[in-house]
Amino acid sequence: MVTQPLSQSDFDPSSMVKLYLGALESWKKNYENLVSSMAEASPLPAASSTEHSAAANGQDVAVQLFQKAVEAEMELCRFYEKRWSQYLKLPQAMANCKSPMELAELQNSFCSKFTADYVDEGSRLFDSFKEVLSHSATARQ
Repeated sequence: MVTQPLSQSDFDPSSMVKLYLGALESWKKNYENLVSSMAEASPLPAASSTEHSAAANGQDVAVQLFQKAVEAEMELCRFYEKRWSQYLKLPQAMANCKSPMELAELQNSFCSKFTADYVDEGSRLFDSFKEVLSHSATARQ
């Protein structure tokens, strides 16, 4: 079986554009039907100002927690980058040791820094979430 390679003249992008436009039209019709059916449905009873402020406060706390979670993920990425770069430097530092005592000191130093880094990072992350949660508890009272 011999296959012919496709040339640029064989490719017709108009069929892809037609499919795309058809999908958009279908989505638009479905959206319009949804909006009209929601408008016909009975509205929810109005919330009291207390319920509204409680919901708004809950939403504010959720937004703050989400922002803190994203910031924490970014901070963890930076933290792991620093730690991994220290791991990468360790074999060369070990190879430069001239005695077992020097190697033991290097290992002790590395492990101490490792522990201190993780304790500091954990405290920093905990404090950032503690701040949001304490504001949330204060706002509820």
